[in-house]
Amino acid sequence: TFASFVHREVLEPLGMKDTIVPEPGMQPQAAAVRYGKKTRLRDFSTSMVPAAEIYSSASDLARFAVFHLKQELSGAQKILSDTSIDEMQTCTIPIRFFHYSYGLGWSVGHDKKGRKHVFHGGGFAGCDSFATLLPEQQVAVVFLSNKNRKWPGTAVSQDIVERTLAILVDEEPETLRINYDRSTSQSEKSFK
Repeated sequence: TFASFVHREVLEPLGMKDTIVPEPGMQPQAAAVRYGKKTRLRDFSTSMVPAAEIYSSASDLARFAVFHLKQELSGAQKILSDTSIDEMQTCTIPIRFFHYSYGLGWSVGHDKKGRKHVFHGGGFAGCDSFATLLPEQQVAVVFLSNKNRKWPGTAVSQDIVERTLAILVDEEPETLRINYDRSTSQSEKSFK
């Protein structure tokens, strides 16, 4: 199954002990309570496990990010070559109407100083996550929340991640901002 493959080939080798890819009908025991705008949401599962239902801890998601910075992790095996990681973080497909591109599993953009940001966010009813890597600076920040978000560009998670990155690289948050807003570039005009 997808769940057993990911567990065997990714989670175990990277030492991600608090990450669960649920099998059909399985409800993880340690999952955080999910909240909507004002109330707690009922427990639920979906048929979109790879896209919306992998449960993880902040520390495990940080391990995953550090692996993608090509740094050694204690108790972890190297599951991809540095070349493969670089390929995943290469802009291949422009995201229509936005100022960033997609690699393989990662979005890739640049901040106001031209630094490469490798990032991916996720969210579903009652949850939000965001991970950003600055590969040249060897810095990563991950964020998890058990509340809904608005996307893109207005998510609290993106603001928190950018402010945390700014502290880590000793800069103002504005210099690290990626433009998530809708574009009016030539590429957008060409789609009309």
